[in-house]
Amino acid sequence: MNKLLNILSLLGSFLIVFGVLFLVQDITIGRIYYVKNLIVYNFLPFKYLVFTASSLLIILRFVDFYIPKRGK
Repeated sequence: MNKLLNILSLLGSFLIVFGVLFLVQDITIGRIYYVKNLIVYNFLPFKYLVFTASSLLIILRFVDFYIPKRGK
């Protein structure tokens, strides 16, 4: 049970950091007219691809998630 809770905590932390980074990029860079109107494959805005890739890169490079060790 503790392992499941630790995994859920780790996943939740990752998703919160990802969401915050994505929103900050969308609010700042995403408002540029040129970036806002680019479409890939006639349905996917280009900014979603760029913001997802850059958010993942920032998280993997600079953010350290860990599960606390419990002593027995």
